[in-house]
Amino acid sequence: MTALEECLASLGDSANVLSMSEIRDMREKFWRSIPMTRRGRVDWTKIEKKIKISSIQGLSSISRNWIKDLDSPAFIMWDEFTLPIVKCSSLRKIFEQIEDVLIVSFDIWVFSFEEKYVIEFYHEGDITIGTIDE
Repeated sequence: MTALEECLASLGDSANVLSMSEIRDMREKFWRSIPMTRRGRVDWTKIEKKIKISSIQGLSSISRNWIKDLDSPAFIMWDEFTLPIVKCSSLRKIFEQIEDVLIVSFDIWVFSFEEKYVIEFYHEGDITIGTIDE
């Protein structure tokens, strides 16, 4: 079983892999809405409201102060573009299975345009949450 398959299995029925056209549209919207550096990271200097999180263990409690509804849908996008984008029925479910989500690839973005946030899990250990404007 691949890391992606394990991730999808752990997310269960809450996860839905987007179609190729949905992936293309979502990537375009992501790149238009979220400033990125040339190195493929969110350009946090261009996002006014943000916070760095020191560990995965603190993610859920800190997120409650930044994200209105942890039970709202969220998307998972990995830096490896051969991987799909996954829509999960709730951010809370992603947090419950975060280890399986992170093992799939080096850099990961969890985001919601509806709730207006992006969470970047950078391969060097940085975790940052920020608000986004569409």
